Amino acid sequence: MKNKSKIIISFLVLLLSAGAAFAHEECEKTGKDKTCPTMMQKGPEKMMHGDKKECAACMKIEKIVKHSKEIELKEEQITKLRELEINCKKDAIKKQAEVDTLKIDKKALVKKDNVDLAEVKKIIEKIAVLEGEIEYNCIETSVKVKNVLTEEQTKKLHELIKASKDGEKQEKHEHGKK
Repeated sequence: MKNKSKIIISFLVLLLSAGAAFAHEECEKTGKDKTCPTMMQKGPEKMMHGDKKECAACMKIEKIVKHSKEIELKEEQITKLRELEINCKKDAIKKQAEVDTLKIDKKALVKKDNVDLAEVKKIIEKIAVLEGEIEYNCIETSVKVKNVLTEEQTKKLHELIKASKDGEKQEKHEHGKK
């Protein structure tokens, strides 16, 4: 009786695992990523933009350097910001490559006839750790960026960003009237 129960439970776990994997595959194929429960769990990746795998801190650095003259950045500050950007990008790319590789491994495990749930769990936990490290690195870089700028530069930057957003809103409003 115990063996029958184990077999039935194992079979149900296998069906559920396989069903989830195939459902997720279908979400990816049809582009219904936004409603897919698996895709909705992509926490740290939300901080990454597009295929570039670039975090918000890296994008912020680009904007700061773009306005370097207006906010009167010194050459040493630009160098430090570029260094932060490069290190952040390199770390994110390396870790995201590991995450992508682990996801392939997980998918392969789930497709096996006998799914090793303990191994699947280990991979999921590794993915979570790596995604957490990516997110933390992005936040840490943002803090370091703030420390590179003076209070006056930060204030000027915020004014430029606000003016830029106000200009975009005005442009959209005028475009809508046509």
